[in-house]
Amino acid sequence: AAGEDVLLVGTFGGGLALYEGQDWNQITTPELPSEYVQAVAAGADGSLWIGTRDGLMVRDAQGWRGLPSAPGPPGSRITALTSVTAGGDPVVWAGTFERGVGRLEDGVWSSFDQSHGLPSLEINALVFHRGVLWVATNAGAAHYSEGEFLPHPRLADLGRDAVTTLLSDGESLWLGTSRGVVRLSSAGDVARFGVREGLVSGHVYALARSPAALWVGTLGGLNGLRPDGKAAPLDTPTVVAGPAGLSSNWINALVVREDELLVGSYGGGVDRRFE
Repeated sequence: AAGEDVLLVGTFGGGLALYEGQDWNQITTPELPSEYVQAVAAGADGSLWIGTRDGLMVRDAQGWRGLPSAPGPPGSRITALTSVTAGGDPVVWAGTFERGVGRLEDGVWSSFDQSHGLPSLEINALVFHRGVLWVATNAGAAHYSEGEFLPHPRLADLGRDAVTTLLSDGESLWLGTSRGVVRLSSAGDVARFGVREGLVSGHVYALARSPAALWVGTLGGLNGLRPDGKAAPLDTPTVVAGPAGLSSNWINALVVREDELLVGSYGGGVDRRFE
């Protein structure tokens, strides 16, 4: 995750790498409850939210502090985080590994599970798109409305495909799935992109939007799609591991900062690509 002069990098066993304008700092235990950081988010009020295998942490005006897992989120294994400001106070949504979604509002946690419409209790991503919260689960995607999660009728053909990541570019909602990328336009049109449309792999784990492209991180490398949703299989940039390429093909995080694309991979650290 990134904000102005702030970059958060969660690692698998090395805690949190935090860059704030000048230097990198490593945050591990005991500040964090676990060195396995699975989700990060920056609040509009300057707060930093860190989800780990063993609970949720926040850094705000009070410094680093942990939040209780009970009666907090419906589980301590946090996999997704996002926040929105409502009336001056942040509302934080947390997705968990196997027990649904939690919402922290005015210091009180609410829990959501399949009885509230979640397609699955295994949550992979959360994002606000055009003012609406969307959730990616291992059995499809849904959006939140008046206390429940609802399927989108135009996305019915997703079936129960795993949705691994979500991205809003302000106009379109992009969904990374186990079978490629899906684009839901502001007009409700749906486009699909898979190996036939130029992806190096259909297993998608990360998405990022730059002015030039919609970047797709997959199990087999990096691709750039046209942001207007049109397929261009013969003109789809592809970058894979190698001496002049990526450190690893398994990409699990992407962040666009000014004229650079930061590519996080499983076992390969972070690479920079300049546009």
